[in-house]
Amino acid sequence: MPRILEPEKARDIFLEAISKQNRLVVAAPTGWGKSTLLPLWASEALPGRILISEPRRVAAWSLAAYVSERLTQSLGERAKGLVGYIIRFDHQEGARICYVTEGILLQMIQKDPSLSGVSAVFVDEFHERGIFTDTIVGLLLEVSKARSDLRLVILSATIDGLRVAERIGGQFLDFGASAIWETPDGEIVYNGRFAVEVRYRPESDILRIIEEIEAADPSREGSVLVFLPGKPEISEMEYFLRTKLGDDFYIVPLHGEQDVAEQKMAFMTPPPGIRKIVLATNVAETSITVPDVRFVIDLGWEKVSRFLPSGFRALVPERISRSSAVQRAGRAGRTGPGVVFRLWPKSEPLAESRTPEILREDLTSVLLYLKRIGVSHPEELQFPDPPPPERWAEAQRVLHALGAIDERGEITPLGRSMAELPLTPRLARMVLEVVGSPELDLILQAVSVVSVGKPVLLPLDRLAMDEAMAIIKQRDELMKQVAEMGSDLFLGAMLLERFRENDRAGLEQLKVRKGTLIEANKIYEQIKALLREHRITASHGKDLDPARACSAIAAGLADQILVRFVGSEYALPDRHERVLIGRESALLKRKHMPDMLAPWEIREIQTRKRNNRILIATGNTAVDLRVGLHLVRSKQVICSIRFQRFGGSLYMWVGVEIWVHGVRLRLATSSVLVPSELSELLTAAQEREEQVISLLRAQVEQDVLLNPERWFGGGGIPSEIWGWLRQALQAVGM
Repeated sequence: MPRILEPEKARDIFLEAISKQNRLVVAAPTGWGKSTLLPLWASEALPGRILISEPRRVAAWSLAAYVSERLTQSLGERAKGLVGYIIRFDHQEGARICYVTEGILLQMIQKDPSLSGVSAVFVDEFHERGIFTDTIVGLLLEVSKARSDLRLVILSATIDGLRVAERIGGQFLDFGASAIWETPDGEIVYNGRFAVEVRYRPESDILRIIEEIEAADPSREGSVLVFLPGKPEISEMEYFLRTKLGDDFYIVPLHGEQDVAEQKMAFMTPPPGIRKIVLATNVAETSITVPDVRFVIDLGWEKVSRFLPSGFRALVPERISRSSAVQRAGRAGRTGPGVVFRLWPKSEPLAESRTPEILREDLTSVLLYLKRIGVSHPEELQFPDPPPPERWAEAQRVLHALGAIDERGEITPLGRSMAELPLTPRLARMVLEVVGSPELDLILQAVSVVSVGKPVLLPLDRLAMDEAMAIIKQRDELMKQVAEMGSDLFLGAMLLERFRENDRAGLEQLKVRKGTLIEANKIYEQIKALLREHRITASHGKDLDPARACSAIAAGLADQILVRFVGSEYALPDRHERVLIGRESALLKRKHMPDMLAPWEIREIQTRKRNNRILIATGNTAVDLRVGLHLVRSKQVICSIRFQRFGGSLYMWVGVEIWVHGVRLRLATSSVLVPSELSELLTAAQEREEQVISLLRAQVEQDVLLNPERWFGGGGIPSEIWGWLRQALQAVGM
């Protein structure tokens, strides 16, 4: 069994280390007290404030409540105000010890880069390696160069602490991380509470494992937690097990797209004699603890969001890391000895830890934040795992397209305003595009729902056929309204508006995720409050124009505007790759698909055919041709003009093409009779006709970019052309 140092014996070791070192890495098993005891000990040894950074809001407030309760029991009234928390939309600030989310800590650093009055910052759950976790560590290492009295303490149950300590130039304290070790009877996982037996079953499947559990434990006292890669696999397995196992089992899904009410279903205690089977993604690995789990079935896969070399985001199935395997197994040993069944060979090697998000996720939010606080060269920060230069370059390209930074990479006034909003750069750009206009409220509602990051409509697979069909019909009517308005993002806005108007009955009929709307409403109120501080409100003097709102959305997606190729297929400019519109898009209900489209996201999906992939655009917005041509970087208008004489009349033929990044977007041709007075001038200047055509063509090409609707609205050659023709004739002396 690995050595686990009890907290009582570790206290003096920790206090000595934190008094001498300003950078520490501490490993200890789950439930040991890393997040609760260590900050308390630090507050006894250090004079200033103690901050504990948590990746999730629920962890910040629940840990603060736990520590506060324990202190009240021991200190009574003296504990009042000692411990607090700050999370988005809520706070209970403590004088000395404060649990904060990563976003709040980043805001603190933005307001006070030296963190005045803070003696120590604890970074919890470091093994998750979130993008803002690594950013915080990089910034704190920079701060500690100027402040030798500031302590940085990294906490985790499973990390390779020695390697991390070497990376940051600190000391490693090993109080006994969750571990795997060999015994004469096989492999055991120990997480500091109870031992978990490891059984490898590479040739088995979930159903056979459940049958094995049933045979070994007929009393059905323990629940089963099954780890699956993603939501689609959970839905398929739920249907399969229900058909095979019948009513003697309580089968419930658990994944990140659910709201709190749905996730609570996994915590319910089934009736006696009914075994609970929870089908979960890696959300149950660290974020949520399902009670009474005695058995874990682990397929050993997870879906990881990555930016691929192609430049697109994709959910890629990957084998889990060794630290994830230990965390998952440990879930069976929380309340007593347990068993984990691993459906892969024992001989298969696993990576030591999960790839850090900062190496695989979009860096635009991080880069804008760093630019805002004055970090001109983020690649020079001491990140635990520095992103490659091309990732910073891609983020810089996007921010430049959004107008957040200039050609030199310096943050612009617009970029500073974007950084002030609690939104991603794209969403912030959309909001600022409609400041002071009647479309502001619509955009605020849309971006608030999008920023929650969860679907707003519930799945209907558990409903009876008749009930599901009735809801589908209502949703279809709603989608038609969304299609008419021009953006999939307006679905969330319309539902949030109903929520704010207390249309509970209507929302219940549509089966929406109330938790998503509650959180979106809080974000909406927060942004409105920030805008009010700057005396920014919506204008009520004009009617709301959904087209203007679509243009604002396009401004936030300026670098990925698509051009229609044929039907509902679009071309990705620069790359000449076809992009399909996701089948859930409301825009597919339009009679005519728009020429240009701004997708919220383009995902690369691997098909069942080997080495074959497709690109899917989701969250789509129709882009007005004039607006789209203004936003795209590379566009060209090619105009062809010729005069033809028939009898005594002169006709002008005009052909106009628009090309965007090498893809032909539109072609229009028409001919018209030239007015007699201009016909006479052209006949007199016939030897200079090519010069006249050249001058006229330049004027047409310029106007097409500014007013494409004149040329592609179906009205033929616009009447303005005769004024330009007269100017051309005058220029050649006629």
